[in-house]
Amino acid sequence: MIGYGRFMRHRTLLPLVLAAVLGFTACAPTGEVDTAVLSEQADDYIAGIGSGGGHLGSGTFSLGPQNTDGGSVTLGEIDAEVSAIRAICFGEGKASVGFELRTEDSTTIANTFDVPCDSAQHDATLGDVVSFVTDAKLHATWLSGTEQSVVVSVVTPE
Repeated sequence: MIGYGRFMRHRTLLPLVLAAVLGFTACAPTGEVDTAVLSEQADDYIAGIGSGGGHLGSGTFSLGPQNTDGGSVTLGEIDAEVSAIRAICFGEGKASVGFELRTEDSTTIANTFDVPCDSAQHDATLGDVVSFVTDAKLHATWLSGTEQSVVVSVVTPE
C-alpha cells in the first residue's frame, strides 16, 4: 500500500508540473517581429525627414524570408542634384538596397549596397554630386534576419 500511495502522489504531481511548464512557455516571446511596428517606425522616420531637409523622395519596402524582393519605386520629374542615396532598415538582419539615377543627358548611374537593420542611416555617396537627375529608381532586397521595413531616400547636397 505504501508503494501505491507514492505512485499516486507522482501521478498527480506530473500533470501539474506539465501544466506549469506549458503555461510558462506560452508566455515566452516567440521571436516573431510585429510588422505593424516596423511599418510605424518607417512611417515615423519619413514623417521626420519630410519633403525638405535635403530629401527629394523615398520608397518604403517591406521585406522578409517570405518576401525577399521588395519591388521598386520610381521617383520621376526630379530635376535636381543628388549627392547620396540614404537607407535605413528597421527589424533584424541585413538588406540590400539598389538605385538607378538617370540624368537629362541619358546617363545612368546604378549601384547596390548592403544595409544592416540597426535603425541607423546609411549613405551610399556618389563621389561627385550628380546634376540634372530626372528620375530615380529605388529597390530593396531581403538578405538575412527577420521581417524588415527599409526606407530608401534620394538626398540632395545640403
